[in-house]
Amino acid sequence: MRTSASFWSSDLNANPHPLEMVSSEEKKEIEEQLRKRIADRAYQLYEQAGSTPGHHEQDWLRAEQEVVQRITQIRESGSWLIVNLHVPNVPAEGFKLLITEENALLEIEEPFVQRPPEHPERFSFYAARWPAHVEPSTASAYVKNGTMTLEVKLKANPPQAKKTSVASPQ
Repeated sequence: MRTSASFWSSDLNANPHPLEMVSSEEKKEIEEQLRKRIADRAYQLYEQAGSTPGHHEQDWLRAEQEVVQRITQIRESGSWLIVNLHVPNVPAEGFKLLITEENALLEIEEPFVQRPPEHPERFSFYAARWPAHVEPSTASAYVKNGTMTLEVKLKANPPQAKKTSVASPQ
C-alpha cells in the first residue's frame, strides 16, 4: 500500500494527479526487484562469457550499469536540488519513487519501460546520488511534456555547538 506524500505527476493531457510515495514494504520490494534484476543480468553475462569463473565482480558491475541508469545532471537552485529526466509516455501510475537523504531511486513500471531491442534489461531503474544530504519529506515530482522533474530541499546544516574553552586548573 502506498502512503500519501507530496509527489505528483500529470497524465498525458497535462492534468496534475497525485503521485504517492511508496510504503516501507514497497521500498523493500523495489530494492529486492532491483537486486534480482542486476543478479539475473550478471548471470547472463557470466553465461555469455562461457561460464568462466573469477569475473563475478566485473559481471555484477557491468550488469548494474546496464540495469540502472545513473542520473548525473543534478542542478542546484538556492537551497533546492533539481533533477530532470526524459520519460515520454509514462503516466502517473507508471512511477515509483524512493527518496532518501543520500539518493533517489525511480522505477518506471512495466509496461511503460521503453527498452532498445539490443538491451531488453536496460533502464527501468534510474538513480541519483545527491551531492549533499536532502530532506526527503520536501521532495516533489511532476511530469510535463515527457520530462519528469524532481525537486528536493537540501538539508539545513545542523547548528554547530558553541566552542568554549575550559580553563585548565593552575
